[in-house]
Amino acid sequence: AGVGKSRLVDEFAAGLDGAATVARGRCLPYGEGITFWPLAEVVRDLPEPVAAQVADDPKADTIEQVVSEAVGAGGPRGATNEKIFWASRRVLEAAARRRPLVVLLDDLQWAEPTFLDLVEHVADLARDAPMVLLCMARPELLDARPGWGGGKLHAASIHLDALGHEDTRELVANLLTQGTLPEETADRLAKACEGNPLYAEELLSMLIDDGRLRREGDTWAIGGDGGRMPVPPTIQALLAARLEQLPDDERALLARLAVAGSSFHRDTARELAPVSLEHVVDRCLTGLVRRDLIRPDRTAPHDEDAYRFRHILIRDAAYESLTKETRAELHERFADWIEQTGGEWLTETEEILGYHLEQAHRYVAEVGPPADGARDLATRAAERLTSAGRRALARGDTGAAVGLLERAAALAAGDEARRAALLPELGAALIETGRLERAEEVLGGAGAAAEAAADERSAAHTGVQRQFLRILRGESAGSAETETVVDQALPVFARAEDEQGMSAALRLRAWGHWLAGRAEAATAAWEDAVEHASRAEAEHERIETLLWIASAMFFGPATASEGIRRCEAIRAEVDGNLPAVADVLQPLAGLHAMQGRFAEARELLAASEAAFEDLGLTLSSAISHQAAMVELLAGDPVAAERKLRRGYDALQEMGDRSFLSTTAALLGQAVLAQGRAAEADELAATSAELGGADDLSTQILWRWLRARVLAGRGELAPAEKLAREAVVLAERTDFSNQRADALAALGGVLAKRGCRGDAQDAVAGALALFDRKGNTVAAERLRAELALPASL
Repeated sequence: AGVGKSRLVDEFAAGLDGAATVARGRCLPYGEGITFWPLAEVVRDLPEPVAAQVADDPKADTIEQVVSEAVGAGGPRGATNEKIFWASRRVLEAAARRRPLVVLLDDLQWAEPTFLDLVEHVADLARDAPMVLLCMARPELLDARPGWGGGKLHAASIHLDALGHEDTRELVANLLTQGTLPEETADRLAKACEGNPLYAEELLSMLIDDGRLRREGDTWAIGGDGGRMPVPPTIQALLAARLEQLPDDERALLARLAVAGSSFHRDTARELAPVSLEHVVDRCLTGLVRRDLIRPDRTAPHDEDAYRFRHILIRDAAYESLTKETRAELHERFADWIEQTGGEWLTETEEILGYHLEQAHRYVAEVGPPADGARDLATRAAERLTSAGRRALARGDTGAAVGLLERAAALAAGDEARRAALLPELGAALIETGRLERAEEVLGGAGAAAEAAADERSAAHTGVQRQFLRILRGESAGSAETETVVDQALPVFARAEDEQGMSAALRLRAWGHWLAGRAEAATAAWEDAVEHASRAEAEHERIETLLWIASAMFFGPATASEGIRRCEAIRAEVDGNLPAVADVLQPLAGLHAMQGRFAEARELLAASEAAFEDLGLTLSSAISHQAAMVELLAGDPVAAERKLRRGYDALQEMGDRSFLSTTAALLGQAVLAQGRAAEADELAATSAELGGADDLSTQILWRWLRARVLAGRGELAPAEKLAREAVVLAERTDFSNQRADALAALGGVLAKRGCRGDAQDAVAGALALFDRKGNTVAAERLRAELALPASL
């Protein structure tokens, strides 16, 4: 801090001399979860509104809506992080095409991980637009993003060391204008500063303010006490000493302004000023600007006069001078003022509002025993943080959501009713982030709180999330256990008219059916869940559920023609949600491929993959099993392997087991079709090792794959055993193609063993399933492989 990052960047921006648009945003050092605050500042700093910037874009309306939602101006509509990233990039690209663009982002060490992902997204994917993202941060940023230190494409980093002695001397001499500095004095000052420019500026200001450093004619000299110079040991101590020397009214106002954060408005100053200073606020602000402690802030979101502390450390020193009682009073007063004046920006500032109420409660609790006022502050803070956490969940920003909901839960300590309502949501967010042990701990607390509060609705929410967790951890006893949990929860949610709870319970029911290989039953549950999610205005859950229905159309018993109709309907329903459209194109392509329309299928896949690439979601397209199945159906196992290999390698790196087990089996099919039986056998073994016992699909896939490998090596007895196991397991599912594949594999093994009648029965069963599904390609290929007549 104080090494000169912001000053260097300011000089760069000034040196552009109008040749580029400069837009600034800064990350706030207080209050977790304020993910897109810097984006809001950047957008407001552009020369034209978002709508004007993207007027020529065919998706202008969607872009404007998503960015407005992200910065808090458009109300929550369920945009995901991926969609926000895409829309934000399109705005910046559009602005840069009109005029070269420099985006200055300060204090990224305080950024939420999601905002850092946004910066990477723009840096990696922005095209055909002259743009520089100039980011300032302290070195601890590299703990979170080590790749930013070097080796990243389209990026370079500059590490600012402390100034050397000679450079510090030059800086000191340049700061002391209108006079020369004796060499001995310059050396003493430079040594004291230890190469920190901020320290140099503040030390000189303090020495001048207290008269120790003064100009005598054309020369600056250190006077008083034999020329001895006081040197505070740290920059923080130096700033505190300097602030002590301010006039009483300026010092009092500056300290109170620190409560508002690094930037504030003139009206904020009037609101936080003590009664004794009400009539001199403007004069004090002018004095503080003259002393260069605060500066006008041109990036403010409103039209009124705005200021910012020249450096965050000045703000911190001013804040530290306040007593805890005063901090508590001012944080509460500031929160009240935000509530009264927030207007259309209140949603955007909800995290900040929650932070100030949280701080007020903290200091009230520290200076005295809890009272009604403290409990009221805790309740208000928890409400705001909970609301902000739910908004973060809705857009998929689970990291921010967890932080916000955990803070809300801490504020609700002792309030079992509030904890009972809040903790299941926190548990769900933790599950989504993969923090399963912490989720188990939180849900345990949720169950205890619900019991203490006699809250059956919260108990039902907790039960649903606990069962989701058990399934993910492989601890579930099966679909019967899941069904029991759902049957207990649904009447509770119905009585409470809790539409979101109904949706969650039905999605749990669907997931239980899906794992058991019952696609039709899962689809029915998902269809019901969509209705309840719509009534709850839970857009994120509604869209996600629709996409599962689309997958069920591909894997389940619905005919290919029926599946195409349903996927097209879902495609129309999610139109405007780019990641969702890209997702639904994958099963739609697979259904067309079953009917031999490979050109159309590949066009759909290309559109899907282009959208994923544009959104920066290459992994989503990489692990698409439907895309690989299109190529297998088309008779191009090389292309199928290429699609699967990318996802397989990525999943290995991530440490995933669930998707990797299925991907391994499918990759084994692709390499076996190319004659690499040994490699296919290894992949079958990997799939068997990783596949969960209740993952019926994977258990079927690896068995019939290995049966074919063994049959090819002449090991017919073990091949038949595995093939029969696959068929028995497949009979429990209505995944039509998997059932048919298992029967076809058994028929092939039996034919090699000379069991002609049994082989024909197995093949006939496979053909009936393929024909019923409308998978004409697979049916015709099986007939050709076994030289069967078209009538069979």
